[in-house]
Amino acid sequence: MDDRLTALRDRLTGLSGAARIQPLLELGQALADRYWRTGPGRPAGRPDLDAAIEACREAHRLLDPAAAVRGNVAANTGWLLGIRYTVHGSAQPDREAAITLLEEALSSATVAPVLAAMARVVVAQLYLGRVVEELRTLDAGRLMNGARPTTGADADRAAARLREVLAGPAMNAEITTAAEGMLPMAEALETMLAGLGGGGLPTFDLDRLAKAMAAAEKLRRGMGGVPPAASSTTSPAPFLSAAIAAADPLDYPVAVVRDASPPKTATVPRPRPAPPPSATPSPATPPPAAPAPADAARAAARRRLSSLAGAAGAQPWEQALSVLLAGPGEHPRAVVDAFAGAAANAVDLAGEPDGVDHLVLATALYLRDDDDRDAAAEHLQRAAELIPDGHPAAAAVTEAFGAFADADRPFAGPAAAAVPALRRGRAALRANTSIDVGEMVRAADALPAGHRLRAALARAAGQARLAAAVRTGDPAAIRAAAAEVPSPFARAIVALADRDDAGLRAAAAAIAPEAGSPAVGAVLGALRLHPEADADLDAVIAELQAAAVALDAADEAAESGLRTRTWRRLAAAYRRRGAAGDAGRARAAAIAALRGADQDPAWAARFAGWLLADGRAEDAFAALEVAAGARARPGAGLGEDVVAAMTGVAVAGAPRPETPSAGEVAGALRAMGAAALVYVHPTDEAGRTVGVLCLDATTEQLDVAANVPVTDPLVADDPTWPAIVERWREQGRRARILVAAGDGPAGIPLAAARIAGGRRVAEEFDVSRVAGGAEAVRLSRRELRPIAVEPVFVVNPRGDREADMIDVMVLRRMFYPRSVCLGLALEPVDGAGRPADLTARLPKASLVHLACGVRGAALELAGDQELPAAAIGAASGLAILPATAHAGFTAIADALLAAGCTGVAGWLRPVDPPVAALAQFMLHLALVVEGSAPATAVGAVQRWMINPDRTVPPDLPAPLAAVARGTDLTVPALWASLTYRGR
Repeated sequence: MDDRLTALRDRLTGLSGAARIQPLLELGQALADRYWRTGPGRPAGRPDLDAAIEACREAHRLLDPAAAVRGNVAANTGWLLGIRYTVHGSAQPDREAAITLLEEALSSATVAPVLAAMARVVVAQLYLGRVVEELRTLDAGRLMNGARPTTGADADRAAARLREVLAGPAMNAEITTAAEGMLPMAEALETMLAGLGGGGLPTFDLDRLAKAMAAAEKLRRGMGGVPPAASSTTSPAPFLSAAIAAADPLDYPVAVVRDASPPKTATVPRPRPAPPPSATPSPATPPPAAPAPADAARAAARRRLSSLAGAAGAQPWEQALSVLLAGPGEHPRAVVDAFAGAAANAVDLAGEPDGVDHLVLATALYLRDDDDRDAAAEHLQRAAELIPDGHPAAAAVTEAFGAFADADRPFAGPAAAAVPALRRGRAALRANTSIDVGEMVRAADALPAGHRLRAALARAAGQARLAAAVRTGDPAAIRAAAAEVPSPFARAIVALADRDDAGLRAAAAAIAPEAGSPAVGAVLGALRLHPEADADLDAVIAELQAAAVALDAADEAAESGLRTRTWRRLAAAYRRRGAAGDAGRARAAAIAALRGADQDPAWAARFAGWLLADGRAEDAFAALEVAAGARARPGAGLGEDVVAAMTGVAVAGAPRPETPSAGEVAGALRAMGAAALVYVHPTDEAGRTVGVLCLDATTEQLDVAANVPVTDPLVADDPTWPAIVERWREQGRRARILVAAGDGPAGIPLAAARIAGGRRVAEEFDVSRVAGGAEAVRLSRRELRPIAVEPVFVVNPRGDREADMIDVMVLRRMFYPRSVCLGLALEPVDGAGRPADLTARLPKASLVHLACGVRGAALELAGDQELPAAAIGAASGLAILPATAHAGFTAIADALLAAGCTGVAGWLRPVDPPVAALAQFMLHLALVVEGSAPATAVGAVQRWMINPDRTVPPDLPAPLAAVARGTDLTVPALWASLTYRGR
């Protein structure tokens, strides 16, 4: 513990502002933990308590007033101040500060329930301390002469806070016992003070007050006495804070702030040992009363149900059904809370499961609020499972499901947790998979005529068909499915499919009255933004901003693409409006979008272009890494989001890709022997200019060169490139540069760019490619194996590439005499070259040389079978692709590297087969005979081809030697098309 405290204090050194919040909260928690271990009230623990309070108070001051975590921090700080006042007898300013902080916490909607209950008990105790302190200063004569205490409101506040604790859900025994012990005293003081100061005889009941004080003293003895330091306090019940300090560890939430803008809150239980016994011996304590038996708890719950139903004498299931069908909002919240507590006790104390008890609890939870609807539906489902068909309650349970049905959004309503067809449909909607519509139809048919759930199931079936049509993107199917769903959302989906801007505007106008949930607000703003003309950007921005913030606060929404796309649309709206400050607002919204799920690489790439144009290196780096690691999800877009608003169920987005820091990438570059990583990316929508972001492996610095004209080095020279790459020229050593190029630049052979002295980049540097920094980090952890250990060749598996048979035979005889060959060859083979033959060999291959056909991103193998590159499960070593794979190079390289290969050599542009065969021979020569790493070998082949005075190897086969001597290999279109991506 001492080491941890030292480390936390060291972290705080040099930090200022919001950066101090997280370390301060961790330090406060660690000090509080040590205080609990020492024991509440012990003098030895006081310094730790003082230091914990100081840390928490500073964190509270630094937090933004709107921060979600502020309420929890206020509660923790106020609670610690209350303990110092009531247990250690500190001065009154502690009490006043504690009250202010605890009331602030109780006004926050984000405070953890257990912490809120504890705050209510402690603040009530502090209010009562004010009351008793004042009463001690007033003599009877002054009271009889009309002196009015000023603390009557404090007694009211204390009683109200204690009633809130007892009316809410049970948290733990200590909190409940403390509240029950203090409430009689608070009520007695409340009554007494109401009768004081009226100018006549007081109207309070001294006998009631005496009994209340006796009850409090009995409670103190039963909870282990008062620590010695508490004897000097003026609080009427100083023992309560000490008792709460011995409560369950779950009563100690830890506020964790991930970053300072905006802070996030996580309540993490931290176990701690029970405090040592009080230094004051406790008198003998009678054993606690035995818990109420299940029958008594059940009777209490059903009395409350009967009172709500107003149908005394009816069966409990009949009463429950009548209450359910009447719906929530008919009864005071305190009454409903008390009913829910009693019903929960009945279920918890029951020795044997009772379906009617679950039905009663489902009724109580249904009446509370939307947050309890799923739990209510689960108890209703449990009731259905426990009550047999012949039981008289069975019909009531079936009918009760109708009360849970949401006619407009059956998948999102509480019935979805209880009805299997809806539950499975909701899961399918969230996973964006097919839904069994027939199951819903059959479930509806099984219900009695006129049952409320029938209509909800029919609505669900129609929504499911429409969602499926949107997933396929077929306009005809969308129109047919939408005809079954009378909804403005369905009309919006049809208008989107038909690209009907007028229809979109009309649908948005019809949806507007339904705006209430964040999802509907987000979709409404998107629909109004979608038409290019006539958009009220001020109104759209207001809608999208409110929806985005609300979606950020919703856990489920944060995992969906709707949240990410809403921030993106907000960024686009700011850019379209272009008012003063909108550029910064657009950038902030886009950065918020980059933190979410379901990233679209094309959008992230466009945003990276904005940032590069603005010269924002760190943000551009983050956006480029997201663009490199994200994978577009088919169908994700506005149509899917309208379905989410219509059904109330958002599709779970693809997880945000893991992105490294610039320092991590620089470390990977050093491990790979690279001097720099250069990102080349379009900075405008038309792709006429690019931004260049350079990460230096040694300094770990990011540098931006923006708005560089896109110039194909095969067509014209560009003076920008010398300035970019010259800095990494090394004396006596050829530096390696990694390039991560976005769409457009990805097809440009940057190795051919001119630099100083008219030389090409490839003459001075080894240039290879990676998708981005994250890929460089992954590849740096893979070990380069000797190429000739387990080589595999795939040649002419379909009998349509006879020329390759000769080339492969030469390569195998000269460099790989013990290699595996699949397909059709001039020598014995090890397999026909079917997909299974290749995938069985790939996991252990040190080299896989592919001399087969390629269609798109799929390999054409034997038996007219194709192997999509994305279906390759595991691979290793270096892969060499045929020249015919140039169109699919990126996709095939993505798949092979994801499967485990260390690198992929191939072609960016088409090259004549004889030239490709020559280049591949020279590549194998460099790999095997010279022992070069793949990146170095590719660079060596390029330089050999550039050199007009090249030496033709004496063992070069005659046909290839003729190509070498009879072809102008210095043409950049030939040698610069050869490329390498990998380790």
